[in-house]
Amino acid sequence: MVTSRRNKLRLILCALFFCIFNLQLTAQQDPMFSQYMFNKMLINPGYAGSTNSFNAALAYRKQFIGLQGAPQIQAITIDAPFKSRTMGFGIKAIHESIGATSQNEVTLAYAYHLNMAKGKLSLGVEGGLFNQAIDFSNLRKTIQEDNAIPLGKENIIVPDAGFGFYYASTKLYLGGASYHLLQNKLNFSGYTGQDRTVIAKLSNHSYLLAGYNIQPQANIWIAPSLLLKYVSGAPLQIDLNVNATFKDAITIGGTYRSNNAIVFLFQYNFKERFQFGYAFDYVISDLSAYGFNTHGVMLSYHIPSGKTTPEPEEEEEETVPEILTPVDSLTEDSLSTKTIEPTPAEIAVIRKKMDSLVSVLTEEKKEIIPEIEDTVSTEQNLDSEKEPLEDMLSTEPPGDTSSAESSGDVSGTEPPEEEKVTFKIQLLVKREPIFMTPVNFKGLENIEEYEEAGLFKYVVGLADNYVYAKDVLLNEVKLQGFPDAFIVAFYKGQKISVQEAIKLSEKP
Repeated sequence: MVTSRRNKLRLILCALFFCIFNLQLTAQQDPMFSQYMFNKMLINPGYAGSTNSFNAALAYRKQFIGLQGAPQIQAITIDAPFKSRTMGFGIKAIHESIGATSQNEVTLAYAYHLNMAKGKLSLGVEGGLFNQAIDFSNLRKTIQEDNAIPLGKENIIVPDAGFGFYYASTKLYLGGASYHLLQNKLNFSGYTGQDRTVIAKLSNHSYLLAGYNIQPQANIWIAPSLLLKYVSGAPLQIDLNVNATFKDAITIGGTYRSNNAIVFLFQYNFKERFQFGYAFDYVISDLSAYGFNTHGVMLSYHIPSGKTTPEPEEEEEETVPEILTPVDSLTEDSLSTKTIEPTPAEIAVIRKKMDSLVSVLTEEKKEIIPEIEDTVSTEQNLDSEKEPLEDMLSTEPPGDTSSAESSGDVSGTEPPEEEKVTFKIQLLVKREPIFMTPVNFKGLENIEEYEEAGLFKYVVGLADNYVYAKDVLLNEVKLQGFPDAFIVAFYKGQKISVQEAIKLSEKP
């Protein structure tokens, strides 16, 4: 019985050897990673820089524990965005050893990112060197005088290239990649001075990846994914995976790999910076009779996007926001009382123009508007000019609660001290807090932060009138480069639904 098992083990090792080096056989030559979903740089160059953060990862995998000469894999990947996150760069180095053979690969990746359909499409290329070596001295000879087996170690180095695409939105991701596009031959002809020929070929490897993130509860994410791996001449391999993440900290999951293994996965995430992952592959192939299973670990480090590659801050002169009418165009005629009764939105816009005019005249104290230069000489004149204008606008339709103190200026009007319904514009949602500086918000100032369900959310502006928030504030924010911004509402310091806020604001 023992002799029979030993013979089977020898056959397995021989099969592994010839799958790599024999010209007549084709099998998967690239390393297999069970934790691909935690570091997609391993299988797709288009992933480089797509997360808008700096990422570095180390991975180790040992297959078939207990089998002498079984595959061992070490890998390192680094990727980061560049040029205002429109491009990404990465580097990948992988070493694999199987018995008397080893292979090394070092490649550089470049990806270009395009905004598409509420997500980002990345197109990536990868190029580098592939090395394969055979150490014939590690082979055990049944017949010591067998001259058919060389004595030394042989190395072959060839160029290598790959291509990939990767699309990701808030919940969906989809990618594909193709490696060993050159399909170079590993020619060991004439090794050790003998007239022999051993030629292997790098076969083209193709990957197709897809996944979706589901949030059934506030602190739980469910992420099913699919990975297809194909090599010409070998069966299609399918990985079906489901992971569950709790409070953005602990992830557990499982994978079924067709005709190969069932995988248990675990990852611990420490403050979105450090991640430790572990994978256990329970073999269900013919090797399961020998109890040969696989272990893998991964350690990664990330720097969040707010601190990775900030967009350069442009020096701009302080100007009146574009949505306002230029100060030079404001005249007594444009602010004079008219017989047409203004709408609530028009009243809010006029008040905003008036407050902007008063602010400019108060701070600069110079003659900006020729038509009123005789009446605006001191701060007392400003106050006396503002009062009749406020009297003119004091007649408001029912339900309108807009006021001069809460004009909704995106440049940063402070909220009123009294507790009432307010509307603001939400810009971003992050799992990690970011610096509330204009450079991180495309130049917008006076950003506010609040935390909800473990997420950090960022808002700007202030209005006590939904119509004004929708017609003025929201449009202004979208013009500043936030097309997905939307209105949120607060009452007595607590967030409420917009529908509820509208009803409360309409109460007398």
